[in-house]
Amino acid sequence: MKKPINKDTQTPGGTKGFSLKPGAVSKYYLVTEYRSIFRRQFKEMLHLGTPTTYQHTDLQASRIARDEEDVKSSMSMLEGSWINPFKGVQQDPVCLSSGKIATPETEKDLLQAEALGEKAYTTFSKDRLESNPPKMKFHDKITKLKLKTFGDVSASR
Repeated sequence: MKKPINKDTQTPGGTKGFSLKPGAVSKYYLVTEYRSIFRRQFKEMLHLGTPTTYQHTDLQASRIARDEEDVKSSMSMLEGSWINPFKGVQQDPVCLSSGKIATPETEKDLLQAEALGEKAYTTFSKDRLESNPPKMKFHDKITKLKLKTFGDVSASR
């Protein structure tokens, strides 16, 4: 069984606290693969630890099954108790943390946020980066868009 080299190098006797000199670390890594193999074989010869599997806990069958159940539970709650954002039907925007529905002004700002941000970037780029000489200094103040968010909905109600 192959043991990950990185595991060997990050244990005592590996590169942990080894050296700060780039040349020394470079030389160390040239033979790391072989050192790792010899170290593992030596430990097996002396029975200093049983070979273990190096499988991440998220890849174990029990964890996968539990995650599948969690997804099913979440989908059941979304479809049965909450507004399902995956239906594809146009719905009023709802704040997931508070359950409040967005006001018309907030909805408008939320739906236009990406386009307004792109427009602001284009203006910034043309005025400060592309024009020669620049119309504005690069570090001049940028005006805030002041878009309404779900935070404004929570504060107003």
